Formats: sequence, structure tokens, C-alpha cells
Amino acid sequence: MCKDLDVDLDVLKFGADGLIPAIAVNYETGHVLMLAYMNRKSLEMTLTTRVVHYYSRSHMNIWKKGETSGHVQSVKEVWIDCDLDTILLKVEQVGAACHMGYESCFFRRLDDKNALKPKVPQVFDPSKVYIRDIKAHIADKVFTVVLDRRSKDPKESYVSSLFSKGLPKIEEKVIEEANELIKAARLEGKKEIVHEAADVFFHVFVLLAYLGVGLNDVWGELESRFGISGHEEKRRRNAK
Repeated sequence: MCKDLDVDLDVLKFGADGLIPAIAVNYETGHVLMLAYMNRKSLEMTLTTRVVHYYSRSHMNIWKKGETSGHVQSVKEVWIDCDLDTILLKVEQVGAACHMGYESCFFRRLDDKNALKPKVPQVFDPSKVYIRDIKAHIADKVFTVVLDRRSKDPKESYVSSLFSKGLPKIEEKVIEEANELIKAARLEGKKEIVHEAADVFFHVFVLLAYLGVGLNDVWGELESRFGISGHEEKRRRNAK
């Protein structure tokens, strides 16, 4: 019995080595992120802290996912299979789950030789992957800030002030910033282009948040377009 949580872990079937496999999936999308192992103590720590802790079979110790990279997994739900010998973790993943920089450890397809296979670095450099991941996932962090600030005092929060003025004002800002980006692309250098592009992204995030559309919806749409030419994607959309 895990006394702090009133959870009976005695029903679980840990292996002879004291371990139980744990599968982590993205809470919102259901995408499988990784497979690792837990012992009783790491599972207790996971349930207590709501941050995933695994047991390393190679180092023979408990490790907090993302402790060095910052790519932590926050627990939303913990499930157990019918045989009581496998854990399913539904998590909110910060950054990439895979140590090689991919969203999921399952990024290579084995049963389709013609499938697009991402190139895997022959030499793994944690510092480079970490930098790449942080930049790739900064959009999610910014969007989280937008969601948090929408309910703040409009006098103190720019995001909240836009929300208080409604959709027309937000639309106006998106158009304004898009025009500024086009102007910069024609007349300015890289620094101004980057600045204006960031403004466009930010105000699009505000628009999505106002309309109740999550970034995962957008990422899912983009992901569905892989392997499809732009012309074909447009034809399919027009045919609907």
C-alpha cells in the first residue's frame, strides 16, 4: 500500500527483477512516446510527485525523466493493463521524449522500406540536441503563457487586453503584424524579419487561444501532410 496516496501497489505484478514496464503516451494526442521500466520506489515517487521517475537497468538507479535536459513528463493519468504487469502513463511532455531529439522514441518504421526515415545522428551530442529541442518546442511554451495570461488584469497583461477587446481586435493585430513581416521581407535585413516573424507567430497564438484551438491541433494537421505534395493537399481540401 502506498500510504500517502491510498493506492494498493501490491496488486501489481513486478518481474523477478523487481521491475515493471511503463509506456508513456502524450495525454492529448495519444502518441506513444517511449517505453522504460519502473521499480516500486520509482512508481511511488511518480504517483507522489506527479512527475515521472523511471528505473535505469543499465545504471541500476532511479532517474527523473528530464532531470538534466529539462524534458520532464508531468503525469496526468496512470493506467494498468488487464494482466496487471504493464503501466500506461498519460503525460504532458516538455520537449522531446527521445534522447536523440525526436518527439517519440519510435521514429523509425521497420515494416515499410519505402517509408520516410529521419536521419539518426551517428554521434549523439546531448548539448546540441537539447538546444535544438528547446528551440523546436518554444512555441508550446509561448502558447502556455498566452493561455495563462488571458485571464489576467487587462491593465497589466497585453494578452488579456486583446482578449477583452474581442476577436475583431485580435484579427486586426494578426493582419497588422503579417503586413509588417512582408514589409520587413522587402526592405529590411534578417534581424527585422526574425523580429516581425516572431510577432506574427505570437499574435496567431493569441488568435488560436481565443478561438479555443490548441497547438496540437495545428501540429497534427501539419503532420498529416507529410508525404503529400502541396498541390495534392490543396486539391483534397477543395474536394471536401
